[in-house]
Amino acid sequence: MKKHTICSLLTLASLLFTGCVGTPTIPFQDVLTTAPLFRTLDKLKIEEEFDEVGTSSLSQEAQQELKAVEKSSANEKRVLLEIEKGDAFFAKNDLDTAIACYGHAIRLDPINVDAYYKRAIAQGQLKNVAAEIADYGTVIQLDVDHAEAHNRLGVSYANQGNIDIAITNFSEAIRINPEFVEAYNNRAVAFANQGKIDKTITDLTQAIKLNPDNPDAYFNRAIIYNNTQQFDAAIKDFTETIRANPEHARAYMSRADIFASQSVNEKAIADYSIAIELKPKWAQAFYNRGLAYKANGQQDEAVADFTEAIKLNPKTETQTQTVSFKATTAPTK
Repeated sequence: MKKHTICSLLTLASLLFTGCVGTPTIPFQDVLTTAPLFRTLDKLKIEEEFDEVGTSSLSQEAQQELKAVEKSSANEKRVLLEIEKGDAFFAKNDLDTAIACYGHAIRLDPINVDAYYKRAIAQGQLKNVAAEIADYGTVIQLDVDHAEAHNRLGVSYANQGNIDIAITNFSEAIRINPEFVEAYNNRAVAFANQGKIDKTITDLTQAIKLNPDNPDAYFNRAIIYNNTQQFDAAIKDFTETIRANPEHARAYMSRADIFASQSVNEKAIADYSIAIELKPKWAQAFYNRGLAYKANGQQDEAVADFTEAIKLNPKTETQTQTVSFKATTAPTK
C-alpha cells in the first residue's frame, strides 16, 4: 500500500473537510474522533488512504481506555439482561429464580440500586425479612434519597413491630417526596398503632388531599372515625372507599355493621349482600347478615344465613371481626 507522510495526510484531510478557500482545516486529531463521518465519503478510498492511521495511532493509554469502555458497556448489557430476566421470573411468581437473577446482576455490578431494590421486594414476598431489610438498607446507602426504599423498609419494620423505626423511615420518604401518598398512609397506620389519633387523622387527610381516589386512606380514616364513635364521618369515608374501589368488600361490611348498630337494617342487609357477592365464602358476612335479617323480622332468611356461616366456618364467632388497617407500598420499579 502507498505510504503517506504526515504532511500528505494533513493535506488529504484538508481536502476532505474544507468547503472553500479560507475555511479552516479541522485538526487531524478531531478528524479521528469523527470517524463515523467517513461513511459519507468513498469508504474504500478512505480505508486505503488512512489504513495505517486508525486506532493503531492512538496511544497505549487511549487504547486501554477504549477497551475499558467496551468492556464496561458489555457488562452493563449483561446486568440489564439479568434484571430483565429477574422481572420475568417475578411476574411468573418464581421468586427464588428472580432473586437469583437479581443476585447475579449484583455480582456483575455491586452498586446497582435497581437490582438490590427489586431483590428486596422479592425477599419480602417470601417473608425473608432479614434479607429484605438488608437489601433495602443497601439501596438507601447507595441512594440516600430513594423514597420508595424508605417506605418499603418502614413497612418491613412495622410488620416486625418496630413502629418507631418504621415511622422514621416513612417520615424520610415523605421528606424526600412530599407527595408520597403511600408513605402518608403508612405513617398514619403506624401512628394509629401508637394511639396517636390526631396524627393519624392528619396524615390520612393529607393522603386523601394528594389523591382523592385512594381507597386505602379513606378506609383507614373510616376505621378511626368508627373507633372514636364518629359514625356519620365513618359512613361517609366508607362510602368514599367504595366509590374509589367498588370491589372493596371490607368497606361494604364495615358500613353495614354501622347501619346494623343504628338499626338501619335494610341498608345493612343490602351492604352485607354486596360483601357476600364479592366474597362468597366470607362466613362472618353471612353471620352478620343473619343478625340483620333477625332484627328485621326475617327469620327464615336469618336461619339460612346462620346455617351457611356455620357451614363455611364451624367456629364462626358471634361478634363482628376487627378490621385491621392496611399498609401500602409503591409500585415495583
